[in-house]
Amino acid sequence: MDSYKQFTEKHRFVCADDFGAMMSCVYEAWRWGNRGFAVELAVEAAENYQLFCVEHYVPYDENRAQKVTRSIQEKISWKAFQMVYHCAMSELPEKLEVIYRFLRVGFVVGAGVTACLTEEPVVRITEIAKRVTGESHKFREFVRFTCTKEGILCAVIQPKSNVLTLIAPHFADRMISEDFMIIDQKRKLAVIHPADREWYLHPLDEEEFRYFMENDRDGEEYARLWRIFFERIAVLQRKNPRCQMNFLPKWYRTNMTEFTEKEY
Repeated sequence: MDSYKQFTEKHRFVCADDFGAMMSCVYEAWRWGNRGFAVELAVEAAENYQLFCVEHYVPYDENRAQKVTRSIQEKISWKAFQMVYHCAMSELPEKLEVIYRFLRVGFVVGAGVTACLTEEPVVRITEIAKRVTGESHKFREFVRFTCTKEGILCAVIQPKSNVLTLIAPHFADRMISEDFMIIDQKRKLAVIHPADREWYLHPLDEEEFRYFMENDRDGEEYARLWRIFFERIAVLQRKNPRCQMNFLPKWYRTNMTEFTEKEY
């Protein structure tokens, strides 16, 4: 009876949408999978319960998370770890399941797994990682800073993927002596960079989030000049909105100074 139940019952492992928690979840699911159980991974609880499915919530465990990340880097490759990390930053609900299936292949094949494009898990994680990488590249170009009353450079973005940790090193390298922060409005998460120090992630509580969203920014005159510059350099005869959207989709423009609806 127990053997029958083992092969007919599915175990669903759920964790927070955080990289460390996801690696802890992979560790736990791997243990159960190696014992012959059917496993499934997700970053959020199922809306509808499934028959013959037991759900387990897996909290973040630093030791287990470090073991998984270290194993990926040493037993597969650094490139594979980068693909796993980029996939984990995606907004897609199936991302953790994709990572787990990729690692099942990776720990067998080794460093060559990233070239095994005949394997469905490898193809899928490559697609997702490439999508997240492309989005992070665009936000390096499209982030617009304004200055708060306290003299802190502040930018607000609304990315689909969680790209903060991917774009933070770019700005920290170029603005090393500046106090700045980049806020992910969708996730209420901020990258904070004190001048001449290392940047770090900080979850914003409701009061902090409301303050930075509603606080008036200094430098509106410079923003107005930037919008006028953007308008004046445009060549009306060569205006092509459809072509422009290929390089700058509309959803990127929400927090861009030159696309805010202001009176010039």
